[in-house]
Amino acid sequence: MACALSYTAKGIFTQSDEILHTLIKEFSKEDTLLISKWNIITIFNKVLKQDFENIKEDLFEAVTYANNIGDNYGKNILKTVLAYVILEEGDPLRALEICQEQMSYFSDEKIALGALIAWYISAKATLKISGAKKAIEICEKSIQIAESSRINTIWFKVLFQILMAECYIIDDDLESAKMYTELAGQDVNQNELNFFMVQIVRLRALIMQESIEKVEDKKKTEVAQNAIHLFEKAISFSTKLSLDKMNYKLQKELTALKASCKLKRINIE
Repeated sequence: MACALSYTAKGIFTQSDEILHTLIKEFSKEDTLLISKWNIITIFNKVLKQDFENIKEDLFEAVTYANNIGDNYGKNILKTVLAYVILEEGDPLRALEICQEQMSYFSDEKIALGALIAWYISAKATLKISGAKKAIEICEKSIQIAESSRINTIWFKVLFQILMAECYIIDDDLESAKMYTELAGQDVNQNELNFFMVQIVRLRALIMQESIEKVEDKKKTEVAQNAIHLFEKAISFSTKLSLDKMNYKLQKELTALKASCKLKRINIE
């Protein structure tokens, strides 16, 4: 199980899923806590791959199972993941409400992992509700928690740094966006977090894209071509990791960039 989770953390979901499929055949009905952990990692894999098909049904079954065996830890982690699904469905207010409820439980039980998941979803929901500055405040506090927590939270530190970079792009502060992108990139390289490398390269592409309007005309072609190259690199990474939904998103962003360059008569050939 630990091996499957390790592959999940690195973004090698194919390997993680293969291990999980092998493990479930070896469990007996008495291995209730192991089955509950299996449910959690399986749902993590689906969510991280942005595979939301039947995800609510899967979550309901997993939460019910955890509740029936008295696995309060698993039940509350999964309820928090539900908030992320609701956020992706377009209801940030409800997602924020769920996270606030869950934070009370995680705080009382001193569960750092659950608290960090809830903080991250809250920051993403806040970005949609209240804008980039409020979301950045949550991210800054969360990074402090991630760095001071007893568990290994490099993964969450990177997650919050990536979200901060996205916030700064929205806020048109490209220098701060670059700084947090590269800070996250350092941790990603040092810890072989392949899943995040796709997002790091995508952020570099977005920053480059936003820079097109800020440079003088004679440099626009070079900057646009660099942005295109970075999108293509991110697409290559996502293909290798079988991140189909992310790949589709990147393809759309690349197509939109090329169309914009043509419209503005920026030569990208």
